[in-house]
Amino acid sequence: MEPRETPQQKIARVAHELGAELHRAVDGKWGPLRIARRNLGNRHVWRFRSTGGAPDRFLLLSHRAMTEGENPTARLLAQLEKERWVDRMQAGPETAFSLLPSGRLRARSVD
Repeated sequence: MEPRETPQQKIARVAHELGAELHRAVDGKWGPLRIARRNLGNRHVWRFRSTGGAPDRFLLLSHRAMTEGENPTARLLAQLEKERWVDRMQAGPETAFSLLPSGRLRARSVD
């Protein structure tokens, strides 16, 4: 029997798993790319920086969304795919999106 994860451990695990899947989803879409992630208050932020001069793109997810349910990684990826997050970032003009608790993707400014 494995010990239960703390919320911080679950956030770290889900962030790692999501990061790998997000990287696969955008691979080759915006040219050579560097991806960074960090905690920012009560949310996690992924920054997609193209070395080709394209604007930086951001995806923000709440820590609450990252810790809910048995398989938050799969749920979040399904929600992002349903909302066509890569296509919406590609099309612009918005370059930053937040996934709402309802599963909808909302354009936003990065604070």
